[in-house]
Amino acid sequence: MSRFLCVAALAAWPVAPVVGHDLSPEEIRRIAVDAILADPGLMMDLVEAAKDDMPYATPALSLTADPNAPEAGNPEGDVTLVKFSDYNCPFCRRADREMSRLVARDPNLRVVYREWPVLGAGSVFAARAALAAREQDLYPEIHRALLASRGRLNEEKVMAVAAEVGLDVARLRRDMEDASVQSHIDASNEMAGALGLTGTPWFVLGDELIPGVVDAAELHRLVRAERAVAQVQ
Repeated sequence: MSRFLCVAALAAWPVAPVVGHDLSPEEIRRIAVDAILADPGLMMDLVEAAKDDMPYATPALSLTADPNAPEAGNPEGDVTLVKFSDYNCPFCRRADREMSRLVARDPNLRVVYREWPVLGAGSVFAARAALAAREQDLYPEIHRALLASRGRLNEEKVMAVAAEVGLDVARLRRDMEDASVQSHIDASNEMAGALGLTGTPWFVLGDELIPGVVDAAELHRLVRAERAVAQVQ
């Protein structure tokens, strides 16, 4: 099972100043992301270390019952899979493709999206735009389009994607300022902190925390196991 993820903790680590040049937060994030992409072994080490600190239980009710979170799959599904992701995380894009295959395969699965932008200002802007697109009933369209886009997302690219999927961009900008948008992101930060998540993508299934890219077959196995547990209880 592949376990690649964009590690949020690295983006927040302090970096010693380079002679004659103080690194900005964005430069620190860029260095962190470059290091992650250049050395997959680093991610594996961090994921394994994070497992040792994982809590044994999750705040399931708030994760699965938040009315301010976008959903996919069967809204009445008997199992709920929660996905934390960042639109600038390349592994989130791969993970979403696998999850889409799982949703197509399992008609009784409900998916809850947690927008958790951890890779800089472009990620925050993308998350806000996606959440605001709910007001025009186009969240699924912009969600897929943002994850399918190439290169690092910034304000200009996000708005170009928004226009391509048919969003009223002027209205979208207004809706991005709605309190529900920031509330979702704040809640994601709080949930991720409570769960000890260290990066994206990250799945929560019942009491299990699942980091990184997981193929559809493995996700299906985990969902079936969770379903079996729920039926016994």
